[in-house]
Amino acid sequence: MQHLFLCFALCNGLSVRPGDGGAPEYAGASPDEIALAEAAGVVGISLVSRRPGRRGDMMKVVMEQVDGDETGNNYTQSELPYVVLDVVDFNSDRERMSIIVKKQGRGNQRRRQHHDAVAHNWPFEHRAAAPQ
Repeated sequence: MQHLFLCFALCNGLSVRPGDGGAPEYAGASPDEIALAEAAGVVGISLVSRRPGRRGDMMKVVMEQVDGDETGNNYTQSELPYVVLDVVDFNSDRERMSIIVKKQGRGNQRRRQHHDAVAHNWPFEHRAAAPQ
């Protein structure tokens, strides 16, 4: 499930700004993208920044986890930086948008979001063989 919500946080064209109380506020053309990013935040995976970079937009996701008992003694927070390598915008023929991201320090990964909120992940090496 964690991987699905990471896809929700990454696969969008949203702009992000800090909101009241520290929670990120999202703005974008699609209310569905906003709702999916907010849902990911509810389970502890938040897109906290997106800014232009030399090689593509830079995105930062914060992942919060509580391991162990309900006291939260084993609380961890990880920052995951990504670079957007390519975006194929939503259109009515494909009924989805696609985004190719690179986690800094790791290989390329392709994220794709369908109009019905089903997300898939394929290794970048198999991009040409992936169904469109």
